[in-house]
Amino acid sequence: MNPRKTSSPRAVCLLTIPVLLLMGMGCAAQRQQVALEDEVREHVYRKQLADVWPTALALLKDKGFSVIADPTRYEARTEWAQITPPSSLGTHYASFFLVGTERGSGQCTIRYYRNERSIALAPSRSGQSEPRPEYQPDGIQGSRLVPANRDRDLEWQLLQRLEPDFARTLAAKP
Repeated sequence: MNPRKTSSPRAVCLLTIPVLLLMGMGCAAQRQQVALEDEVREHVYRKQLADVWPTALALLKDKGFSVIADPTRYEARTEWAQITPPSSLGTHYASFFLVGTERGSGQCTIRYYRNERSIALAPSRSGQSEPRPEYQPDGIQGSRLVPANRDRDLEWQLLQRLEPDFARTLAAKP
C-alpha cells in the first residue's frame, strides 16, 4: 500500500475544519452586511430636512452627476451619466432620483433611487458609415420608464457624512 495515496481521517478533518470555519465567517459577514443595509434603509435623520438636503445633493454632484433640483419641493434628479467605459458589449449609464421627506418634529429621511441602462453598438451594415446604438429595452414595456432601485451605497455614504459617529457604531456592530 502506498502511504502517499491514502488519506487518514485525521488529515481529512484537519482540512475540513478550516473550510467550514471560512464558510461560517462568510455567512456571518453577509448577515452583518444585510443588517447594516437594513439600518441604513430605515434610518431617520434627527435634523431638519432643510439642513440635510444640501449635503444629499452635494453627494451626487461629488460623484460627477448633473443635478436638477425641484425648487418647490425636496425632490431632485440627475441627467444620465456614463458610468462605464464605452464598449461594443454595452456602455452603462445611470441617473438618480432623490426624495427628501419630513418626518415631523425635526426629523427627515432621504432616499436615493438609481436607474441604469446600457447601450450596445450594433455591428455596422454595408453602406452604413458608423455603428448604430441599440438601447436596452425599457423596464416597463412602452412606458419609457426604467425601474428604479434604492441605492443603499449612496444612502450609506450620506449617513457617514451627516452622522459619522453613528455610522462608525453601525459598522462596528457584530
